[in-house]
Amino acid sequence: MRKAAALSIVLAGCAATGPERAGTETPAAIPAPAERASLEIPADLLEEARAALGRPGRPLGYTFEEMANYSGRKHLLRTVETLFRDAATLPRFSGALAESLVKNASKPEEVVRIAFGLTDAVAGRMLPLPDLEDGWGVQGVPAEASPEEVLHLLQEGRVIYLPASGTAGVPPLDEGDLASFRLLPPEAQRLAVRLLLAGRDGDLWLQDAFLRTETHHRGILEPFPGTLGPSLLDSASAPLRDERMGQSATTNTHAFQCLELLDREALAFGSVLLVARVRQALEEYAAAEKHHVPGSFKGVTLDVGGGGLVVHGPGDDVIGEGAGIVLDLGGADRWVGSHGATGASPRRVSLAIDLAGDDSWDGGEEPGSLACGLFGVGIAMDLSGNDSWRCSESGLGAAWFGTGLLVDFAGNDSYETATNRGQGFAFAGVGALVDLAGDDRYVIGHDGQGYGGTLGCGLLLDVSGNDTYLARDDGNVSEMYLGRSVSMAQGVGQGRRADLGDGRSLAGGFGVLVDGAGDDSYRAECWAHGAGYWWAVGILEDLGGNDVYRDGKYSLGAAAHFALGVCVDASGDDAYNAGNDEAVNQYQGHGRDGSLGVFVDGAGDDRYLLRAHCAGSGDLGSFGLFWDRCGDDLYEVAAVRQGEGSGWPDTPPLGSATVSETMRSWRDDLDACGLFLDTGGRDAYEGEPGPWGDGREWRTIRGPRSKGWGRDVERFAPPVRPAPGGAE
Repeated sequence: MRKAAALSIVLAGCAATGPERAGTETPAAIPAPAERASLEIPADLLEEARAALGRPGRPLGYTFEEMANYSGRKHLLRTVETLFRDAATLPRFSGALAESLVKNASKPEEVVRIAFGLTDAVAGRMLPLPDLEDGWGVQGVPAEASPEEVLHLLQEGRVIYLPASGTAGVPPLDEGDLASFRLLPPEAQRLAVRLLLAGRDGDLWLQDAFLRTETHHRGILEPFPGTLGPSLLDSASAPLRDERMGQSATTNTHAFQCLELLDREALAFGSVLLVARVRQALEEYAAAEKHHVPGSFKGVTLDVGGGGLVVHGPGDDVIGEGAGIVLDLGGADRWVGSHGATGASPRRVSLAIDLAGDDSWDGGEEPGSLACGLFGVGIAMDLSGNDSWRCSESGLGAAWFGTGLLVDFAGNDSYETATNRGQGFAFAGVGALVDLAGDDRYVIGHDGQGYGGTLGCGLLLDVSGNDTYLARDDGNVSEMYLGRSVSMAQGVGQGRRADLGDGRSLAGGFGVLVDGAGDDSYRAECWAHGAGYWWAVGILEDLGGNDVYRDGKYSLGAAAHFALGVCVDASGDDAYNAGNDEAVNQYQGHGRDGSLGVFVDGAGDDRYLLRAHCAGSGDLGSFGLFWDRCGDDLYEVAAVRQGEGSGWPDTPPLGSATVSETMRSWRDDLDACGLFLDTGGRDAYEGEPGPWGDGREWRTIRGPRSKGWGRDVERFAPPVRPAPGGAE
């Protein structure tokens, strides 16, 4: 719907001497504060930008009434809808979220609670937990009861979490198994039993969460006696997977029904409670005096109250699948098959805990095998060691109508999802991967590393270390994207667009990647690094370090089709697409079709490669905002490309907007605006000539609703850098 239009570019001249500066003084540059909370555009400069874009006193966004004109919003989250009001406030929201997640990373229940809150399922705030010094903190269990006595109470159905009617006919615990259990030191016995109680506590609420969906499963998955219908995962993923002639279309409507039937508040509360009880049990074990595990202990398996518990010793074990709760006390172990994953059995809770050692976790080729909540809660935790994690699909913190959580507390770790949907992926629930320390490597094909689908929050949180994030170039190659991969990774929210298809469009959720510190590498192709599509939000927040980014269309704070994308790198000398010939257009502060795309770099001497339609670019009733607060930056401008795929050669970077044909509808009343700001440092603009430059102001006007503005001005001096050795 674009049309060729004469591009009017007005050069206002140097900021201090241009004609619009007559009688005014530019404020002196001040040192840029280091705190993430300080990263907000100065109010006077923001108002100046609004006036230059023809919106004096008005936010750079859209009202509820304006956004209500767009369709395909079923299951639209309130938290998404409220963010369209002002592009300038998006970094404030994402920064508060990032800092809260990093602060609470050692309390994974808080991470899960925050993630569920983003999906409008607010539960578990200020959760009171029992004082473990007073006993077990469980109704029906005497405080002075020994771990073995608690096992018997659970087996006999005399604990509130397991009604007696649920244990009718359950045989007594095997005496040989109990003899093996007695070989464990008291602190290990207590930990194992606390994990059982945590599972029962959470399951009490998960029964309510899945009550109506489980009834629906029985009619769909076993349509005729003695036969099986489609698998549970196939049915859950049908809205995202199934196509007809390249368009979204499916005859498997099970997932659409379950979106209505799932009790998300009960799921949120049960998940938070379960994770909190597990964390509390691990902290009690860590503080306890440790005793030797005798060599005669060869592991134990207990069938307690209909749920399995397996405990392995401190040796190097090969741990196969099968039990609902598995605890390993140490050693360089090989975890093989399904662990911390639900869906393959009737259980709603699955826990896998490894206390120490350099471990290998290999889920094999079966999807949903590691840390996957498929209509349940699947949790895997590794407390120390240099570990490797691998699954084929839907794992390493993945959720389909549930909660999937992977927490690795220490070590230099590697994570690989061979195909897609992992490392922080969620559709109706929360999928989270939390790594607290170490130099880590993350590899996936596509759809993950912080991906949020309908009613979901997918989160990848890495607190510290020099990390590598890779969405492979061969992950999801598309002819529409000129042979490049549609990554949908590293902080991407995506809804289901079905106006081109069966009509069952669904709003998306939150896809979030937060990296707390370190010199990191981010590599993906299209749709990555803080990108949103179809009523969804994508966020990438890097809080510090010298980082390298390589990507393509719709990346680095970009969004399309009523969505929001924000990418913030708080500090460090960063390189964005430097030397990347595959970067084309529509990235780094770009919005299209009722969307807001925001990019912010807080400090550092940075290098940018800019093609067409980027660095503050609005298209089809959208806002694009680019802000580099301070640093001596290099902007390499190479906007015009010849041949196929050149794309918008008449829409330069650095604050511009396209103009569309008159549509004779409400769309004609929406502004399309692009804003570029660089507010500190000695900057160089190389490559194709233009009005841009250090200390300059420029404007593009393509129509009454299509405007761009750019300004390079000295408002912030770089923060003082510590001298070598720590002296300032």
